[in-house]
Amino acid sequence: FHPHIHAIVLGGGLDVKNHWKDNGKDFFLPIKVISKTFRGKYMAELKQLWENDRLEFHGSAAPYKNYYAFKELLNTCYAKEWIPYCKKPFDGAESVIRYLGKYTHRIAISNYRIKDMTESTVTFSAK
Repeated sequence: FHPHIHAIVLGGGLDVKNHWKDNGKDFFLPIKVISKTFRGKYMAELKQLWENDRLEFHGSAAPYKNYYAFKELLNTCYAKEWIPYCKKPFDGAESVIRYLGKYTHRIAISNYRIKDMTESTVTFSAK
């Protein structure tokens, strides 16, 4: 299980004359702040989804339907250090847009990767 997000954070903005104003080299938050904030918000939302019965657990995850098992899972995840990886784009903003576009403008599994389907199972090829 490897939850992660991709985000684009601008290193500046427009001034009152609509000219770009760069925030400088070290404009962003310290990594520890990002880590703790993301972990806290992610875990709070996960807990809220569980409390509102919006999560489904199947197979080996089925035990987490139980309140105490789920609470133990939350405690285990919350105790881990979450490490964000932040960096400037190598080739500028356009390369970031092209990279993210590969993931945001396509379907998760294209039809040609689906090898077989039954009423309860889908078999597909993976890279």
